[in-house]
Parts: sequence; structure tokens; C-alpha cells
Amino acid sequence: MDIGTPLPLLPHARMITPITADRSFYMTPVTSFMRSAPTPAIFASGGARTDYPESIIQDDIEEEISDINESFDRFAEPTSNLKREVDDEELDNIICSVVLHYEKISDRWFKLYQEEGKGFFGTNMRVTKLWESERNTWKLIRLLKMIRDRSDQQLDLNDLEREYASDAELFKELLVTEPEFAEAYIVRLWLQEIAPEFEPVEVTPNYLPNTLEQAQQSSGPLELDPDGPIRLSQPLADPDDEYDRALVKSVFEYIRRGQGHFASDLCEKSGHYWRAASIGGCNLYDDSITENDLQAMDSVDSEVDGFDVLPNEDERKIGAVNRSLWRSVCFKLAADNRLDHYERAAYGALCGDLDNTMRVCNTWEDYVWVFYNAIVEDKLEQHLRSARKNVQEIDDEPLDTNGDTQKIHEPSVIFPLIENLFTKIQSLSTIRDPDQVTFQEVQKLLILNKSKDAVEYLCNELEELKKKEDPLKFQHLLRFTTHYVLYLKKLRADADKEQTKLILKDYVKFLITLQRNDIIALYTSMIDDESEIIDLYAYFLSRFNADVERYVRVRYLSLLTEPYGLPMTRIARRTVQMIFEEAQAKEEMPQVEQVHLSELGEPITPDDHFLIVSLDWLTVEPEQLMEGMIFANALCRRFLLFGRLNAFKELMRFLQKHPQYSPMVMASESQLQERTPYYEFAGYSSLLEFFEAYDKWYDTWTRRPTTGQSYQQEAGEWKLTIEHETAEVEKYFRRIMYSVWGQKNPQKTLTDVIDSMETGKENELNDVRYIYIPELVIRMHNVLYETRQITGGNLAKSLNLANVVADAELKFYEHFQASKKMTLLLTLIRDSSLALIEDNGKAFA
Repeated sequence: MDIGTPLPLLPHARMITPITADRSFYMTPVTSFMRSAPTPAIFASGGARTDYPESIIQDDIEEEISDINESFDRFAEPTSNLKREVDDEELDNIICSVVLHYEKISDRWFKLYQEEGKGFFGTNMRVTKLWESERNTWKLIRLLKMIRDRSDQQLDLNDLEREYASDAELFKELLVTEPEFAEAYIVRLWLQEIAPEFEPVEVTPNYLPNTLEQAQQSSGPLELDPDGPIRLSQPLADPDDEYDRALVKSVFEYIRRGQGHFASDLCEKSGHYWRAASIGGCNLYDDSITENDLQAMDSVDSEVDGFDVLPNEDERKIGAVNRSLWRSVCFKLAADNRLDHYERAAYGALCGDLDNTMRVCNTWEDYVWVFYNAIVEDKLEQHLRSARKNVQEIDDEPLDTNGDTQKIHEPSVIFPLIENLFTKIQSLSTIRDPDQVTFQEVQKLLILNKSKDAVEYLCNELEELKKKEDPLKFQHLLRFTTHYVLYLKKLRADADKEQTKLILKDYVKFLITLQRNDIIALYTSMIDDESEIIDLYAYFLSRFNADVERYVRVRYLSLLTEPYGLPMTRIARRTVQMIFEEAQAKEEMPQVEQVHLSELGEPITPDDHFLIVSLDWLTVEPEQLMEGMIFANALCRRFLLFGRLNAFKELMRFLQKHPQYSPMVMASESQLQERTPYYEFAGYSSLLEFFEAYDKWYDTWTRRPTTGQSYQQEAGEWKLTIEHETAEVEKYFRRIMYSVWGQKNPQKTLTDVIDSMETGKENELNDVRYIYIPELVIRMHNVLYETRQITGGNLAKSLNLANVVADAELKFYEHFQASKKMTLLLTLIRDSSLALIEDNGKAFA
């Protein structure tokens, strides 16, 4: 774990900011506090731990990636409303509002990229298409939900006399009573709305001016009625022919977008009145609105599920009285190969013809629109004929329609047919943009009401994008997939719960990678598994830098999690556990006999510093301080087992200076209870005091005065100092050897939570004793043996250490055997024995 150069601990006044202080201070967004990077970045160097390839999270498309990153925050704003606890009716309104917001956000980014040269974004065709495809998909989701959630009856149709009802009234009846037709209508409406903008031909008010001038100069017949040029096989003048082709293409493009009134207006302004009239035949005839009705329009619902069904004042009592006859003529015009292919497509679109309309299709959306347009027009025609089957029609001639659409009269066969239609569309399509193909496949599954298949497809696509290392599309699709499964989850739709959980986990991990810190709690809370929530948010917190100030910890552990009901205390505990587990996985514990003890004054590593300050997570909630001490003891054992006395000392000083921990760790012996973590910690405090006392003694010992003018005075002062420091070392030695450290089986703590977090504690304590009891004895022997001529009786005490080790109850000899230091001990006892012999046994006098 590379966390950079350790920073000094902050003064207490800056480390502790009371939670009762101004909350706005805590809520200030913070983005650069996680483990070190070359710049003030949020994550540790090397990035966050993630399952994604490095190339997936790189920033090599700087502008576009940056914009997409900001979009994560934008999508979180409406998503937070999904956490509200409301009744079903209000929930439905919230869901609709959220999806609409998603659509608007996507549209905003689409238009931003579409507009060339705006600001610093510029235009990127790929990003533009991705945003456009996502916007279109959210629009489809919204429209389908609107039509699928509606009640069966939204209009009062009880008094409708079907045989004499107008076409508009029968259309409303069909729309309300036939869900399959309503869905097909909505899909067609969607395809019309998402069609890209086009530039229509400019209006030329004069009708065929060049052909007229040309005919006037010739001696031939002059017939410029609509059928004239075709009937007489007279070509138009080149400028007029070019304009006529452009005009019929614009007419088709308007019809493709459901804007027949614009097509009629264009024809009328260009002098093609007959075309305007023929296109106007698509309007449903309605004679039900009177002048009195128009005055009361404010009280009339002019919409059914969001789309207009009633004509306005100018459109009332217009439309083809005999729609079947008009539609039959449209079919014949669409099949007339003498007409321009766009004119044939325009009339084919008006009547629902497939073959002649598809001739001008260029995109996947065009093909889908042709099929659904045919379904809507044919189903409407059948409904109108059925309603008037006992009424004499003006035109009794059988209708000449496209045979393909005649198969869809029964609702039971509509959607199986749609499957085949999509297969056919796929085979007809030319080269397609792979980014758009992904969303088109999702749109297809949405139309077919296969949300579960859509989620599975998206998951497979994400896996493929990881392999292809496509960061731009991966980020975009992951965000869309996440919000789509959240939408399904809130709808209680038939979605795979495990798959939904995995998607949300991936998304949260990616937010961590992208440093979208303030929204991580929201999306974590969406997971329906508390253990996963705890692990995931703890994973996020475990990435924080060692030098992060306490108010940042308070903000992200408490203030940002509280609104979403995240279990703060369990997250704090798991955060520290994760940090400890990561450290444990990086280093293999050495054998007892291989441990080398560091000097107390050596600088500690950044990794050890990070472990120490991680205990601060357990001080946000006061009731967790007990757990903090348990982890502190575990960390003490870790440092001691690795021989890192310098880190051990730094940990003890951190706790003693910490405003929350210090009242506990500084408790007197009389306040300690044997079966609490504080009692164990007191043993570690004594151990540190012993090593500090020994280092102090050793430093004094090596500065023994030799010669000089004030030698006698200095020697006397030195002797007093060394006697005092020898006594201090001996005091701490006895305290350790006859306390919890000297017990064979130390008492366990009382609570279950403590026991659960101290797995392996007994083995660790045994190993600590195996390492440090021999070390204590050896150092104590060195102090006593070296001061044998200064303090009477020290030589005998050094020899008596053999009895302490050999004690049958304490069995300290086992520790020497385990650490392979028995030979060294025997050598030291031999030295004491020889010194005693040289002293003629006076040491025992």
C-alpha cells in the first residue's frame, strides 16, 4: 500500500471538530482526501482496487470523459427521489418524474455535443450518438410505462353508437380498449419524435414556372394538371423536376416524423394544392365538435395518455369522409412505378404500405417505423370497417392493401410477428454504428416487454466492453444500465435480484474510481443486502488518505450516510477490518525466531502510519471506542510480531494523544478491569515503558564519564542516574513478567463483538510472549550484569533470572525454546556465574 510520505499528526484542536458545530462545514464537497497520488487526488497511487482493466478507467479522451463523469452527478439528483417512502400512487408519480429527468439530462448532453464549437466541449460524433441513443431509450421507457400503466377505461364510451360514430371517435375507442394497438401507436409516436431533424426544401410559390415557360415557347400541347406530365410522358423542365423531387422528399420526411400538417402546408405554399389535399386525407374525419363544444374546450380532455386525439378548431369536420377509399388510392399511388420513389414512399406511409415505403429507409429506426406504421394503419382500418359492417360503404370495391399487414388482425399474433419483423429489419440494414446497435437492441427488447432479457443483454455488453477496453462506451453504458435496473427494481419488475445487485456493486466501485464521492452513499444504499452495503461503503472509506482531517471522516461516515439509513457503526468497523486485512495480505508473518527488533526511534513506514490513523474511523460514534481499543490491541500485536517497535511506539503515542482514546488508555491500574481490552492495552503500555526505560538506561550507560577536570562530580551524578534508571527498567520488567503477559492463558474479553474480532488472538499473544519474554529477560540481564559493580546485589539478580525462566508454573523456558534463544540465555547465566566466582560469592552476602 503506497500512501506516500507520512505527514505529521495535526494538533488536537484541528483534529477534533464537534459534530454539533455548523453542519454546512461538514457538508462542503471534498474531492481530494484519499490515499496519495502525484496531485491532490482522492485515491491511493495506483488507483482504487477494482475489477476493471486499467484502460477502462483511463482519461485518454479528456474532454468527453470529463463530461460523462459530471453526468454521474446529474443522474444522481433525480435518483435520490427513489429512496423516498411513499404510497404506491405517489411512487408511480416519482418514477415517471425520475425517468423524465433522465431523458432531459440525456437530451441536454446530446444538444451540448451536437452544437459545434460551443464552449470548450467541441463536437464529438461518437459521444453525440451515445447521448442521443440514451435519450431516445429513456423516452421509450417513459412512453411505454405511460401506456402500460394506464387504466383500461379512461374515456366514457358507453353512449358511443359505433355504426354512426366518426372516425376520430372510433380511433379513441380503439386506443382505449386495445392495449396492443395502443402500444403500437406509442412505438410509432416514439419513432416519429426521435427522428433526426432535416432541412426541408425552400418554398417556391409558383407552380412549375420553368416547365410553363418551356411549354409556352413550344407548339406542343400544354397540360400541367397533376397527372399531365405522367399521362403524356412529358418530362418537367430540369429546375422544376429537381424541385419536385426535393419537394416530395421533404413531404416524406415530414410524414416520417408524424408532421403531415407541415407537409400539407409546404405543398400549399409551393402551389401544389392537390398534393396538400391528398395528404390531408390522413386526418380522421370528426364531425362531433360544434361551435358550442369549442367554447367549452377548457373542460374537455383533449389528450389520451399524453397524445392529442381531438382536432383543433381549424381541423374540425375535415378529413376523408370515406377513409377506406382514400387509403385505397394511396396504395395505388405507392405502387405506381412512374412516380418518384419518395412520392411513392409518402403515400405508402400514409396508408401503411410496407414495400414501397421501405425503399427509402436508411436507418434501423426507419425500418421499425415502417412496420409499426403499417400495424397502426391496418389495425385502425380493420376497426373502422368492423364498426360499420352493416352500413353501406361509398366504395364497395375490395381494398388493395399490402398482404403482410393482413396477418396482424388478432392481438395474439402481433408480438410474435414483431419478433420476425426485427429479424427482417436486421437483415435489411446496412452498416450500423456499433454504439447505436447496443441501444437499438435494448429498445427492441423494451418494445417486446422483455426487460429481463434487456438487462442480461446489457450485462453481456459490459463484459465485452471490458475486454475491448472501450472506456467511453463502458462508462456510458454502465451508468445507463444501473439506472435502468433501479427503475425496474422500483417498479418491482421481473428482474434478476442477484444480477441487479452485481450491477449496482459495479457502479458503486466505478463511482469510487471516478471520485464521485458525494453520491456513493446513495447508490450503495440501493443494494438489497446489508452485508454488501457495509462491505462496499467500507471499501470506499478504506481508500481515504492517512492525512485526511477528522471532519472529512465525519462527513462521509455520518452526515452523508444518515439520509439513506446506512449502518454507520458497522461500516466504521468494517472499514478498519478491511484496512487490517489488506495489510495482513501484503506481508507474511515471520517465524518467531526470525523476528528482528527495530529501534524505537526509527521512522515508521507510510503503511504503518496508515494502519495507525485508521483507528480514527472508530471515534466518530462514541459507543465504538471500545471496539477501537480492540483494534488498537490487535495492531499492537501485529507490530510486535513483526518486530516493529518504532510503529508500536507511534501507535501508543497516537492513542495517548487522541482526544477520544486518551481518557481510556491513560486510566490508572486501579481503574482497569481484567476482562476488558484496556487491561490488555495496559500490558502493552508497560512493555513500551520497559523498552523506553532500557533505551534511556543504555544511552546513559554509553555516556559514562572517563576523565576530565570535573570527573569526580560527573561520575557521581552519572552513578546516581544509572542507579535510578536501572531501578526503572527493573520495575517495568517485574510489572510485565507478573501481569497478563506472564499468564499462560490470558483472559478473553466479555462481549461477543470483541470475541468475534479477536480471532487468533490467543495464538498471537503466545507468539508475542515467545518473542518478547526472552528479549525482556536478556535485556534485564544486561542491565543487571553491567551494573553489578555499581549497585550491590545486581549480579545475584542477574543470576536469579535463571530461576524465573525455569519456574514450573510460569514456564518461561518454553518461550526461550520457541525463539531458539536458550543457548544465549545459558551463555549469559554462565557469565554471571563466572563473575560470581571471581567475586568469591560476595554478591549473595
